[in-house]
Parts: sequence; structure tokens; C-alpha cells
Amino acid sequence: ATFLERIRLIKLSQQTIFCTADRTPLAPSPGELFLERKILLQGEDSSRNYVYAESIIAIERLPASFRDDLDHSDTSLGRLWLKYKLETFKELLEVKCEQANELSGHFNCGNSDKLLVRTYCVSSATVPVMIISEYFPVEY
Repeated sequence: ATFLERIRLIKLSQQTIFCTADRTPLAPSPGELFLERKILLQGEDSSRNYVYAESIIAIERLPASFRDDLDHSDTSLGRLWLKYKLETFKELLEVKCEQANELSGHFNCGNSDKLLVRTYCVSSATVPVMIISEYFPVEY
């Protein structure tokens, strides 16, 4: 709505990993599998990248059909939450400003240009299920 165009998801990478202790808000169990996902949210008409996001998702804590859509579709997390009526609570963990560096190519900006970054933990039924970091240019 902010940019007056429909948004599409571009999956840059997605892999199954074992979560490490540095993901403390997710409180990983030994041997628990997680999905590491990197995406762009892009305008359908303009092809302009609005958001780059990295997520660590505790896939075993989500319904099987939700996991299947994560693996086999280009549907955003927000749309999947709506589709599966997954009740969520977002806890803001950090907001910061940093240089674009390697993300500069996604936003057609210089390496030293500033990006806003917000990181939050998403819980469902009081259980933490994902950590999401979103990056977008300061001028947005």
C-alpha cells in the first residue's frame, strides 16, 4: 500500500540448517532443523526492490502445510500467516542503521549508503517460531 503497487517475493536462497546458540530467542533444541531464507520484496510493475529480508524459521514448530508452502511457493510469510490463520506476536529485538555494503546492488545504491534494519522475533501460541531481519533504504 505504501508504494501503490502489488509486491512479489523473490527467493534468493533457502536452506535447511541446524540452529546455533546465537539464535537465543528461538531456544533451539539439540538437532532441531531450521530454515534459513533470504528474499526480496519487489514491486510487480516497477521491479523495484523495497525490502531485503533474512529469516531463520523453526520449521518443525509450524504446521506441515505451512512448511510445504514455504518450500514450494514464492508466497510471503505475511500471506502465509493469513492463509493458515496463524496467530502471531512480533517482538521487536533491534532497530539500527548500517551501510548497504553487499546489499547495495539490491537497492541500486552505493556501498556506504545507509539502510534501516529491523529485527524481530515472531511467536505463535507463545512459542518463538522465527527471527526476521528486514533491510530497506533510509529514504523509504
